[in-house]
Amino acid sequence: MDMDIYFPGGKRVYADYGGFTIETDQPARGGGDDSAPITMRTHSDPAAGLINKIDLELELPVDFPEKYRAAVINAMNLCAVKKHVHQPPSFEITTVTG
Repeated sequence: MDMDIYFPGGKRVYADYGGFTIETDQPARGGGDDSAPITMRTHSDPAAGLINKIDLELELPVDFPEKYRAAVINAMNLCAVKKHVHQPPSFEITTVTG
C-alpha cells in the first residue's frame, strides 16, 4: 500500500494512507500553527549518533475524563507505526523522474 506525503503549507506535512490523512504540524515556537496535538521528543545516544528513545505526548482537552486516559495510552501503544519501529521493515531506496 502506498503512502502519499505532501506539504499543504506552512510547516504542515500530511500523509495519505489507507483512506486516512495523517496531519502533522510544528508547534508555534517552531514556526508552525500548533494544529497537531501530538508532541514527539527524541533522545539520542551520542556514541552511536542514533535515536534510542522516543516520547509521545498527546494533548487532550481540559475536560477529558480521567477514566479514559489509560484507554488513549493503550490505543497509542497499538499504533501500527509504533509497532513497525519495534520491528522495522527493510528499505529499498529509488528515484524517479517526472
